[in-house]
Amino acid sequence: CSALQSITLPAGLSSIGDAAFWYCSALESITLPDSAPVDVWRHFRNEIFRLTPTKSPRLRLVDGVLFTADGKTLLRCPRDKSGEYVVPDGVEKIGDKAFYGCSALKSITLPDGVQSIGDEAFYGCRALQSVTFPDGLRYVGDKAFYGCNALRSVTLPDSAPVHVWRPFRYQIVRLTQTNAPRLRFVDGVLFTADGKTLLHYPRDKSGEYVVPDGVEEIGKGAFEDCRALESITLPAGLQYVGDAAFECCSSLQTVVFPDGLQRIENNAFRRCQKLRSITLPAGLRSIGYKAFFDCALESASFPAGLLRIENSAFAGCRALKSATLPDGLQSVGGSAFAGCVALQTVTLPDGLQSVGNRAFAYCFALESVTFSEGLQNIDDHAFENCRTLRSITLPDGVRDVRDRAFSFCLALQTATFGAGLQTLAQTAFDCCGRVTICAPSGSVAERVARQSGLRFEAR
Repeated sequence: CSALQSITLPAGLSSIGDAAFWYCSALESITLPDSAPVDVWRHFRNEIFRLTPTKSPRLRLVDGVLFTADGKTLLRCPRDKSGEYVVPDGVEKIGDKAFYGCSALKSITLPDGVQSIGDEAFYGCRALQSVTFPDGLRYVGDKAFYGCNALRSVTLPDSAPVHVWRPFRYQIVRLTQTNAPRLRFVDGVLFTADGKTLLHYPRDKSGEYVVPDGVEEIGKGAFEDCRALESITLPAGLQYVGDAAFECCSSLQTVVFPDGLQRIENNAFRRCQKLRSITLPAGLRSIGYKAFFDCALESASFPAGLLRIENSAFAGCRALKSATLPDGLQSVGGSAFAGCVALQTVTLPDGLQSVGNRAFAYCFALESVTFSEGLQNIDDHAFENCRTLRSITLPDGVRDVRDRAFSFCLALQTATFGAGLQTLAQTAFDCCGRVTICAPSGSVAERVARQSGLRFEAR
């Protein structure tokens, strides 16, 4: 609304939606009641510098920089701020996007008392060369220093938690080790000082890498986007592969996992598009959300003791041909193997109680599914569009088969149910015109089959 000049908002206002006042370039007057939350003002963070302080009763301007009235939160610095800036005493928080796009700012000094720096706080401050942090800092938000490509000096106190360093993982290789008292470098790779966590691997390293003994954790995003890395050997004693640890390592072909590894977290190997085979180790308990999403996997070996495969863990692995899941597995999450278009056989283990929604949807080549005793629920769309599946036999313990569980299984000819079935959705076999329902006379399956116009045979 490029001609809008003034806005008066009422008492009781509690929120304003994203981009509500974008491009209101003529705005000169904004009146909010005292009761309005301070975060409502973030929607006017560019316009606020044209307003008089009397129009902003819960805010104040100090040398052109916007703060909350109590001076504890720095909300917005104008983009034309240049040179050095010393944040005043009393500030405890640097708000989200507070210095976003301040491309001429070269140095920032934070006072004692600052405890947190918000998401994208210094995003795009491409001239920023040095940052000095105080004792007491406990949190640095996501992408807080993204695009700060000139950064050469970061000074943190010894008391700062190690994870505070993660936003500097791309700049850290240019910093002196004296500025990183809780970290250490080994051949250019960044670790915590005790050597137990690998924090960052330089993007330009290629070939093979053997992680040193003593490392217990691969940190969040540690190898992310290392496109020249071809092989990784993980050490005995490793317990945890963090979120996005190897995401988009597009040349990675070989991963050697150690026995005893307990968790592979979300997105850990997402889009490793040359990774063709994995042998998951004894001791592994969980595989996270999209952990191997869109990989080139042709085979995957699952260990005894595995408890959980989370949502979309292997979705889009278009070359994967078979999946034999281990006894004791407790859950297969939604879309866990969705879109594995080469998958031909699936064996579900004893102990598995539920198949998640869309868990095997769009597995176009799926011909055989072995269902386990103990299975109780087949969720919505679980086997939707498995177009070559011809026959299913569900164990007596299956109680619920939900909406569109087998819809568009165009080749399905027989579906056999036991006596324990309690609920069968009327849409469970939508667009399965050839299917014959085999179940005891008088059962729920017979009633639904006749209501849906499907063939029925008593067993």
